[in-house]
Amino acid sequence: MHLTPWTSFSKDVVLFILSGTILLQRKNIHCMFNEKVGMMVTAAGFVIATGYAIYCYRHLPVVDLRPYKIGTNILEAMKMPPNAVTDSFATTLTYTKDGVDKEFTQKTYPWQDTTWKWKSTKNKMIREGTHPPIHDFKLTDLLGGDVDDNDTLYTRKFLKDPKYSFFLVSYDLNKSDKDPALMKKINDFYDAARKNSLSLIALTATDAKAIDKFKHENQALYDFYLCDETALKTFIRSNPGLVLLKNGTVIDMWHCNDFPTFEEVRKKDFK
Repeated sequence: MHLTPWTSFSKDVVLFILSGTILLQRKNIHCMFNEKVGMMVTAAGFVIATGYAIYCYRHLPVVDLRPYKIGTNILEAMKMPPNAVTDSFATTLTYTKDGVDKEFTQKTYPWQDTTWKWKSTKNKMIREGTHPPIHDFKLTDLLGGDVDDNDTLYTRKFLKDPKYSFFLVSYDLNKSDKDPALMKKINDFYDAARKNSLSLIALTATDAKAIDKFKHENQALYDFYLCDETALKTFIRSNPGLVLLKNGTVIDMWHCNDFPTFEEVRKKDFK
């Protein structure tokens, strides 16, 4: 949920007032249970909450609220919704004349008077427009190009693959889990996918030098493509993580701690 700074501040004020009410009335608040039961309920709640947080950290979230959740068609989620509005900005132009600065709007600027000299332009957003659920997912090669030899956008090329395809997502290779056993699993998975004529590419926001080092250290033969770091962090909560797609629809995904074999994926997800 996107909140503006003032909306967030207003929310905090309301919560502060409610918390103050509880503090002032604390003598009139009575526990539903006796002290022993209350302590057991508190301890159980602490254990459950802590265990749930640890599980979601070491694996994928139990409840997925991200725009890339399983079942999402990424290309469809990148489309603007019907009746969408665009961002609206108020532009202020600062001009100087005879040592005096004056601000104009595009309507009030004296366009016929050429003695004013431009100094600066300020754009202030007065209305935030509508954005599609996914608006920052774009694949480029390591040189920043976004088309292949056939002049096809990489993003659409891979998202329109009618066969099953895999994205190995690592927003930062320098922070990625490089456990040798995991690297071997990934390499074996890539080999199996290639033997079955299926695509597996890696997506990262890391620079080309770090990519080359990673490939050399881990004998990684799969191709790398660049994507926005925030988009990759949102894509999957794992570094690295594996995503299975077909025609741009997310079929399944795995945390690096649950990295599957190709046969496991075939039996579970291939129809």
